[in-house]
Amino acid sequence: MNTPKQFLVFGLNGSRFALSLGQVQRVVRAVAVTPVPEPPTGIRGVINVAGHIVPVLDLRQFLHFPEVEIKPSDYLILVKHGSGRLALLVNEVLWIISRGEEDIVPAQHIFPGLAHIRGAVKMDQEIILIHDLENQELPALRQAGLTTQA
Repeated sequence: MNTPKQFLVFGLNGSRFALSLGQVQRVVRAVAVTPVPEPPTGIRGVINVAGHIVPVLDLRQFLHFPEVEIKPSDYLILVKHGSGRLALLVNEVLWIISRGEEDIVPAQHIFPGLAHIRGAVKMDQEIILIHDLENQELPALRQAGLTTQA
């Protein structure tokens, strides 16, 4: 049995997703997002985090969910991405789970070619999709000059 890995479980449009806890820097309540002109796919704008400009990524666009207004009850998950940071806009932050590698059904066994999903785990009667920022190509961030500072 492998060492269990920890994941932060969050909700988005009624679905459950997880993210490797090792990528998470912190979780904060949603704040006003400054829009950017002609944003790359998935980018809602930018926020100021301790003097650093951080792009806000709305996963809804990658998951083909309808775009919604940001609510005060939403959260931003600040994550490491490459050499910088991103803020993921989500509806709710739920809990932390630990799972062994053998508990994770690899994405290629379920839906081949979906680069931003690492796999899935079962929890009670729910299926939680594990979002994989490490393998997600976000060239649009670089094109827009929205590379972040660590």
